[in-house]
Order: sequence, then structure tokens, then C-alpha cells
Amino acid sequence: MNMFVSRILHPIGQGAFYTELFEFESRVCNIVFDCGGTPAYIEPCVEKFCNHLSNRQNRERPIVDAVFISHFDDDHVNGLEKLFELANVKRIFLPLLNDSDCCALSLSFVEHMYNPLYIRLLRSAVNGETLEWNDQKISVIRIRKSEGENNRNEEDFVLDSDDDNNEGVSLSIASGTSVVLKKNIPWIFKTYNYDNINRERTLQLEEALEERDCQLSLDELLRCWSDNEYQEKIRECYDLVRGTINGNSMVTYSGPRSENVDVNCVCSRCCRMCFECDFCVRDLAGCMYFGDYEASGKRKWKQYVACFNNLIPLLQMQQVPHHGSKYNYNKLLNDPVKFNFISAGKSNRFRHPHNWTLNELNESCVPWVWIHEFSKSLLFEYDVRFD
Repeated sequence: MNMFVSRILHPIGQGAFYTELFEFESRVCNIVFDCGGTPAYIEPCVEKFCNHLSNRQNRERPIVDAVFISHFDDDHVNGLEKLFELANVKRIFLPLLNDSDCCALSLSFVEHMYNPLYIRLLRSAVNGETLEWNDQKISVIRIRKSEGENNRNEEDFVLDSDDDNNEGVSLSIASGTSVVLKKNIPWIFKTYNYDNINRERTLQLEEALEERDCQLSLDELLRCWSDNEYQEKIRECYDLVRGTINGNSMVTYSGPRSENVDVNCVCSRCCRMCFECDFCVRDLAGCMYFGDYEASGKRKWKQYVACFNNLIPLLQMQQVPHHGSKYNYNKLLNDPVKFNFISAGKSNRFRHPHNWTLNELNESCVPWVWIHEFSKSLLFEYDVRFD
């Protein structure tokens, strides 16, 4: 059996927006990984993507079979409203949040606590509520935080593009569960939601909130957020926590299930570039989408390797975590060497990508590209053959 795969890395400035298209058995499946960027660029880019799908599917509102969201920073989700407006999105995969996570998010993004879609995303991630937007009921699949080896016996989660009976379903699956297009298709999407086993920072926040008679729940947060005194109390509690408790970001692998899948990379290009290095044309197709994952942390690195150990050798390419921040990069990411891509605005207040990260990539002699708002889309196409 043959399958055609097209992967596009979109130029949206400071953010992340990646799409993959699969053609097999006369079907077309579309997957989105994060959907955010610099406001002036993300919406036109989403519109261009949806118009392309409309022409390909010959329908006014194209179908997007799944959206994987790494985390809830604005530059990873602020294109969702446009996507929901123009496409029929069937499922959205979100990292499961607890109330402490939600509290930290609210403090980081105060201005978004009055955004209806942002609030619904948080309600879906915390309470598992179905995501309803305009005329759509989008199924919500929450990725539970890692439980070590407990996910190994879980069955695959199957995306069946012909099954419309699951509209509006809400459920959770274990971190590390493989999501498949169809049972006989050996291409998987494997998600990993980090579990901070040491809850020291969360406990600090909970104790501080208790001392100030503030209940830690999403409903309480939304009910009282307009009260300036309440906001100040929450901020005081947050300031008492060492470091940040909003450091989680879900990682997603997209690629063959095993090395037994025959892959031929038939195209790796954008409008002005052609990558002919060994890492782009070799018979691998796996890609790791890191979001803002803190790969530099010893515990987070260990858990990442434990989850993806058998898939790391299948990687052709990977997203450099957190737009090239020096605090999230790990030299071990390029053992073995892979093609690296950085999504960051040409001019952003965080000064991403950091020169230290770029120097590390150069010293390791690995191929990398910076995708910014003035670059072109980067396209990879694959012929995949399997029994």
C-alpha cells in the first residue's frame, strides 16, 4: 500500500504553525500542529492554508481531522479562531491542565482571560468540556500527564475520517499513547505531556493561596478575575513561587511507527531553497514538534527519552524548542544529527533565537533553518510504502 505525505512549516513570525496532509486509500487527512504566530501574519497564513484545502477537497469548508496544541501561550493558539471559522475541525488534542496550571496561565496572560475562545480552551483542558465554537462541536482529547510505563498497554487512538459519530466527544488518553490515522496505517502521532513528579512549586502556590483565602479552581478564577483586589492576591501568591510553574509543553511525534516502513523523501524545498543534505533526503520521515518544551532540564530530558526512545532513531527533523531559547535547548537533541527548524519572529522582544543556541547548532555541524515572517513556507513530501 502507498501513502503520500506532505509536511509544511509555515512562516508566521513568532509562534508555531505546522501542517501535514496524508493521502491514502482515496482519502485525504489533514493534521495541524499548534496554530499561532505574530498577529499580522498568522491569520493570512491560516486563510491561505484553508483555501488550499478547500481546492484540494472540493468543498467550501475543508475538514481538518486533528489539531495538536502543545500549550496555551498566545503565539501557539491565536490562529485557532480563524481556523475554526474557515474549516471544519473534528478533534483537538490538548495537554490536560490542573487548576494550578490554569492559575499560572491566567497570570501570564491576563489580557486573554476575557477572550471567549481562550476561556473555552482552558475549560476544555481543565474540565474536559466539549469545545463549542460557532456552529461546531469539536471533540476534545486531553493528554494526561506522564505516568511512567503505565501507557504501554493502552490501545491506539484511531482517527477515522469516515466516522462522524464522535462529534463533540470529550475524553482523555494517557501520555505516550499512539494516535493513528487508521488501524492498518503504520504512521503515528505520539504525544507526551510531562509530569512534574516534584510538585514543590505547585505546593508553594497552593499554600500561599490558602493563606490568603483564595480558592484554586478555574471556576473561581473566572468568576472573580474582574476584581482587582483578587487579581493582586493571586499575583502575590505567584510571586512567592520560586521559578515558574507554567513550564509545561506537550511534545508530539509524527512519523512512521517503526523502521520497517519504506520511506522515500521526494521533495524538500521552499520557493527559494533546496535542501540536498543527507538529513533531508535520507529514508526517514519522523518529525518531533517540541512546542516550548524545556529539553535542558535533567528530569524532562530523561522522561522525553523514556517516552520516545524507539522513535528518536526515526527522526529526520525536529523543531528547536521554544523558538531557539538557550534555556530550552539540549545538545543531546542532535545525537544522532537531525535537520533542525526554528520558528521565531525576525524581530521579537524575547530575542529568539538566542545566539548561544545558534552557535551550538553550528558547532555540532547540523543543518538548520530559521523560519520567520519574511521567509517562505518549507515543504517536505514523502512516498510511504507498507504491507
